[in-house]
Amino acid sequence: MKGQFTFLKMSLVGLFLLGGFAASSQTISTLADFPTADGMAGADALNVKKVYCLNDGVTIPAGSINGGTSTGLTYNWFRIDGNDHTQAAATLSTTTDGEDFVDNSITTPGYYIYRVSAENAETCESAVTEFMVYVLPNITPTIALTGNDSYCVGTSAGATLDASAVSNPTVTEVFAYTFEWYKTGETAPIATGAQLTFAAGAAYGGEYTVKAKYEIAPTCAEGTSAGLTITETALPTAPIITF
Repeated sequence: MKGQFTFLKMSLVGLFLLGGFAASSQTISTLADFPTADGMAGADALNVKKVYCLNDGVTIPAGSINGGTSTGLTYNWFRIDGNDHTQAAATLSTTTDGEDFVDNSITTPGYYIYRVSAENAETCESAVTEFMVYVLPNITPTIALTGNDSYCVGTSAGATLDASAVSNPTVTEVFAYTFEWYKTGETAPIATGAQLTFAAGAAYGGEYTVKAKYEIAPTCAEGTSAGLTITETALPTAPIITF
């Protein structure tokens, strides 16, 4: 290849100074909530450009590469696993004009940095474009019950169900979720939000599940909790005394 790799968004000095992200405990609901890479700011910051669902892989449509208008070029794709772009990039594949780039090899959620260069028929190679994405873990919601899980008809003391979402233990980012509550036997959600409350004296026996979605990527596959059952027991018939 006649061209020499140069980076569009950083000098070589900056390349070796950058080593990851500053710690952030902010709840992530939009791309802007992701932390910015240390040592870079503003237009030069290496920020997360898009999130992907773990089971869907990473796809860059052909129309997103040079606006889909280039001809006669081959694209060389590389990837770094993580957010430290001082690391060596692994070679992935090549694509040509009009061809989508697809990476289905990711099995672990987290940050991924991609690099791509263009090469013409004379093997002259362009500078490298670098961008970062985040692959979301699958969601496993759970339900916590405050109150009794059984009651006699007419004597319920009230109860609260709290939903939370658990993701891959290697992920340190905190994400915002939306929740929908379901009761067995009913097709539509009975409530939304992280908490479902039943008043004292109400009849709320049944099995409940909660579904969770990412606010930042509601089209990702939702997670569904295990069912939680509250048992309502009928009162026995009053005794009949015969004289």
